[in-house]
Amino acid sequence: MMDQLLIFLLLAKMPVYTASPSSAPNNHTTPVPGYTTTAANHSTDSQAVHKTTQSANQTTASGTSHTTASSNRTEPTLIPVGPALSPKYLTPPTGNYTITNNTTGTVCIKALMGIQFTVTRNQRKSYFNINPNSTEARGLCGENRSWFNLNFSGGFVKFTFIKNDGIYYVNEIEASLLSSAIGDETQMSEDYHGHIVDRKLFKAAVDRSFKCTNQQEVPLKCNFNLYIVNTQFQAFNIINGQFDKVQECLVDMNERNIPIVLCVSVTGLGLIILVTCLLAWQRDPQGFERI
Repeated sequence: MMDQLLIFLLLAKMPVYTASPSSAPNNHTTPVPGYTTTAANHSTDSQAVHKTTQSANQTTASGTSHTTASSNRTEPTLIPVGPALSPKYLTPPTGNYTITNNTTGTVCIKALMGIQFTVTRNQRKSYFNINPNSTEARGLCGENRSWFNLNFSGGFVKFTFIKNDGIYYVNEIEASLLSSAIGDETQMSEDYHGHIVDRKLFKAAVDRSFKCTNQQEVPLKCNFNLYIVNTQFQAFNIINGQFDKVQECLVDMNERNIPIVLCVSVTGLGLIILVTCLLAWQRDPQGFERI
């Protein structure tokens, strides 16, 4: 009996533990002195890593989407557009161009000329005149070979002179023109280029300046021609920067000589008619005989 009473008293003094609903799922660990509890920190770190991973994934996804969209976007192509061609003929303005020898400081090439390009497209001819006010002249002078280049907005034209056996002439011409062509709904550019070599154009004596008032045509390509008008130039032996005596082109000579020839012909024809009339008058019988 006494033994049972002692057991009952011992059981009554023992503490009774009750499990709360919130303690079980949290797996909470009671801290032990001298140690650091890492379970909660690990859980927090895991959540942070998870959020960081999600954020990184979102950033990567959005960045990839943005990059793909940017790469798929078509950028507009910029095409250089040159000067417009004119459908009507206009006489090109005459420019005054000089090239100076850097060593001696003297003029070694002097040119007066109006320059025009013609372009044939779809059996239609278009025109472009070089504006001297917006054209830059550059060149190089040699003893037997000189050249000068005219640069303008949309292209250039280059003349090369050769001196040989007491005469000089244009041996080479190169030209390029980037022009704008207007279509139905679009605007685009067209590039024309021509190059001729080993020619003897515009010949003159070394101590003369070549001059031609009439328009002269130089075919550069099947659909690309060069015209020069009101031309006078000299490439060698220029004294005091002035043109020497003039040597005219054949066209100007013929144009000037034809009226003279016509006048002489008409005068000669008139004299012939007059002499014929006089001879005929002298052969007529003097008076009439009575029958």
